[in-house]
Amino acid sequence: MFSKAMWKWCFSLTLLVFASGALAQTYANPGPITQFNSAWGSDGFAVTVPGPYINPANCSSTGSYSMYSTNGGYKTALATALSAVVSRQNVTVIVNNTTCAEDGRPLIYGININP
Repeated sequence: MFSKAMWKWCFSLTLLVFASGALAQTYANPGPITQFNSAWGSDGFAVTVPGPYINPANCSSTGSYSMYSTNGGYKTALATALSAVVSRQNVTVIVNNTTCAEDGRPLIYGININP
């Protein structure tokens, strides 16, 4: 059996883990994808959206957001981006706060379609 102090410690640790994951991304302003680029010589893509550009990880390349097949959720994000381009839907790009993509751009953490 766990003591009361051990339960409090486990609960605190659980809260810390969930809170740190929630702070690992920043949302760009919603808008249409104005440019879609495939990577040269590798499985990746970059998107450009209007509005203020965010770069929370201080990446070296700016102006668009990118993701590569080595990143988790790549196929889903790629399908979402292509769907948004074809259907001309607005999106919200979610950017990783701490990691840059392998091309030096802010890393896409996810893409939401805003119908």
